[in-house]
Amino acid sequence: MAKKIVPSDFKTHLIEQLIESVDEPANTVYYSFVGDHVASGDTQEEVTEPTPRLQDLNVETYRNMIFGKRLNSDDFSVMVLRYDWKPGVVYDAYDDLDINLADKQFFVAVNEAAFIHVYKCLSNANGNPSTIQPTFNDVRFDEDLFERGDDYYQTADEYQWKYMYSIDSQTFDKFSTQKYMPVVANNVIEDNAQNGSIDVIKVDSHGQFYNNTISSNFNESTITGNPLIYGMPQGSSDIENFYANTILHLIEGKGAGQFKRVTRSFANNFGTFVEIEDNFQVNPNITTRFELSPEVRVTSDGSQTIGAVARAIVNANASNSVHRVEVLEPGLNYNFATAEVLVGTQGPNSGGSAGEIAEVISADVRPIIPPPGGHGANSAVELGGRALSIHTEFNQSESNTIPAENTFGQFGIIRDPLFANVEIRIIKQSDGLSGADGEFVNGENIYQFTKKRLFGDFTVTANSANVVSTDDLDLQNELAVGDFVYLTNDTNSTFNYFTTVQNVINSNAIQLANTPNWSASNTVLYYATPSANAVINQVLTNDNIFLRECDNKLVNDRLIVGELSQAVANVQSINVNDRLSNNAVYDFGAFNQTTVIDGSISNANDLIKDELLFQELSGAQGFIHSVSGNRVFVTRVSGEFDTGEPIIANTSGITIASNFAKYDGELDPTSGNIIYLQNDIPVTREGNRSEEIRVILEF
Repeated sequence: MAKKIVPSDFKTHLIEQLIESVDEPANTVYYSFVGDHVASGDTQEEVTEPTPRLQDLNVETYRNMIFGKRLNSDDFSVMVLRYDWKPGVVYDAYDDLDINLADKQFFVAVNEAAFIHVYKCLSNANGNPSTIQPTFNDVRFDEDLFERGDDYYQTADEYQWKYMYSIDSQTFDKFSTQKYMPVVANNVIEDNAQNGSIDVIKVDSHGQFYNNTISSNFNESTITGNPLIYGMPQGSSDIENFYANTILHLIEGKGAGQFKRVTRSFANNFGTFVEIEDNFQVNPNITTRFELSPEVRVTSDGSQTIGAVARAIVNANASNSVHRVEVLEPGLNYNFATAEVLVGTQGPNSGGSAGEIAEVISADVRPIIPPPGGHGANSAVELGGRALSIHTEFNQSESNTIPAENTFGQFGIIRDPLFANVEIRIIKQSDGLSGADGEFVNGENIYQFTKKRLFGDFTVTANSANVVSTDDLDLQNELAVGDFVYLTNDTNSTFNYFTTVQNVINSNAIQLANTPNWSASNTVLYYATPSANAVINQVLTNDNIFLRECDNKLVNDRLIVGELSQAVANVQSINVNDRLSNNAVYDFGAFNQTTVIDGSISNANDLIKDELLFQELSGAQGFIHSVSGNRVFVTRVSGEFDTGEPIIANTSGITIASNFAKYDGELDPTSGNIIYLQNDIPVTREGNRSEEIRVILEF
């Protein structure tokens, strides 16, 4: 059997794709919902576990459902593990060879008043505890701590931190838990990330006897007339090339910050000298302090476009071992690299006592390859974003969608449900009167679309799929097979056609997927972009249409067309379950999934929440969720309430007179996919407060 791995990056990708799908043109729509106001169980042990049985998931969930609201893209967030910075903790350093990196504390969150800043640990001071908190102001302003543009710096405890992003306190409170925190894109950091830069060279073993180090000031005798040759202080080794393969780094004074490789060293009657590879851009003087230290050579496969330069920082108190490696130039576009600490010619000063020749014990150093794109290019991937947070806040009655009463013991998320009982008012395109260009028919699909006129006049021949332009056009560059088009005739408003392109014959002719039944020489052709669809349940009048199935992308003031009738009209208002006035627009932002009984009720205030309603003859029954005036909201309905028969409340004895109006739930219960469901201890709703729910899905 094949052996395989699913990298963490792919899990992050799936989460990001889900979030992106919310705002895409052909977007996916998610609703959170609550249900089950008659749930049993007052403790976690008593609460029943949801089951994946289709009956429970697809049927009972809808029967228990009370209401829900639409989720926006800002209700979702990629989540990473949360590690609050604390002093005395040994944080792990990012390491491209660490197989368990994703489960280690290699990044931290630092709370600084209005923002929480996130830092990645690039180096952990050889595994010592962190004692200095990384500070955002240092990242931005302290040039002694970091090189501007890198956004990483070294604190006094020798930890190296890479600033990744910041979370404002509102977003942090919205999504964070004790275990997870959100990822917030920082475009500046992402855009400035350096692909394949060697920011850290790790010391795996420290070696010994790297004695070819000097720290001193230049003086008049050490600066010669040759700008490539510099004299070393008295007492330096006179062994030829003892200081070859080192880095001459100017650290203070004139020319500070520059560095050059030392190609050779030699001694004469005037002292010991080193020669550098080429001139400093700004030559040092007696104010300049320098350090001479072993070069750490980085070797690659040639993929780099800028070479890395590094030096070893030697600890004189530990037999001149390599304490750490300082990267002076991180380079660019490395995808593979090795490193070694270079030495010059060895001799008595190489590590032994006077007159004794001892070889340097080599340190083992290793370049750490950054993630693709460089540190900070994709925080969600780099920090192991394998969880998704979905946040919902139910605001009281949600604009009078449902009374904020009773309890709920179930919460869930549904993908792409269809709405039922939607009513639209339309207006005719040709003359602004009520009605449509053509007559819609019951049961047909309708599409909503936008149009953009294609220049030119076209000729349509009845029962022919060919449409020919009378102008000199280039249709082969304008249209493609599968494009939606809308044809209309300037002189006869009943001549409309909505279809797709089956073939682009030539520059002046196209073939349609379906054939119009009319002829006209002055046809106008439009690009058509469908944005919503529905199924007509009933065409009540010339200007009212009821929809049995409707997606939540329907909007007002945009054209609709019937698939069969080819009728065209403009949507002027959208209603659902007769909740809004004729000129209002339902925005599909929230839905009521209870069955609403609206009728004549004596003493409606005496109805009891959760009590059973029933009809003796029809056998229909359900449970009261809440009452508002003469409207009773009912769940767990079984059977069909007969409007010609009274409804009896089982406990209070209240009767709802016959001839009541009944509105079924606003979602089509055969549509959508339940993608998350949880049962919990019942939550009590009250009209003066909201409920906040946060779900963490781990991938």
